Amino acid sequence: MNVNTRKSRHSLVSLFPLLLPLLLGGPAPGRAEEPRANQVVIQRLIGDLKQNDWIIQASALKVLGEMKAVEAASPILEIIQSASNDWIRAQALVAMARIRPEAVKSRAGALLKHSDVEVRILALRALELSRDPAGLPMARTASDDANYRVRWAALAVRAAIEHGAAWAGIAP
Repeated sequence: MNVNTRKSRHSLVSLFPLLLPLLLGGPAPGRAEEPRANQVVIQRLIGDLKQNDWIIQASALKVLGEMKAVEAASPILEIIQSASNDWIRAQALVAMARIRPEAVKSRAGALLKHSDVEVRILALRALELSRDPAGLPMARTASDDANYRVRWAALAVRAAIEHGAAWAGIAP
């Protein structure tokens, strides 16, 4: 492990006290949310997206997506377009679905054709979060995937968009 990776992991760990209220579902009891603290966290996490460590990138993507950090949309889009690790690209797509759902459909298609099952499942998760009816044709196609987990993820997309009507296409 090189020194930069160690520093980056330390940076992420040092954010834990600031992230704790988010992880617990809101500000700590008796304390008002601190907008300035959130901005500091967001800026640090955006910086973590530039790290070469995929673990740090994935952690930052997860938190930024859950925070719906609009400020992170551009750096996340950059990862979707240019990251060499397809799993990280798929994680970025899931984060983008929480921040800018309309940006997901046009980028999910290539990941749905990926050979890695986990990448296909993450692409479907992004479509599910976006709830964009334009993603239904891709979900229907993925419903015929050889992997049962991909088929289940495709069903989740259909259920998120079509609600009860999604079950009509399922064989008993």
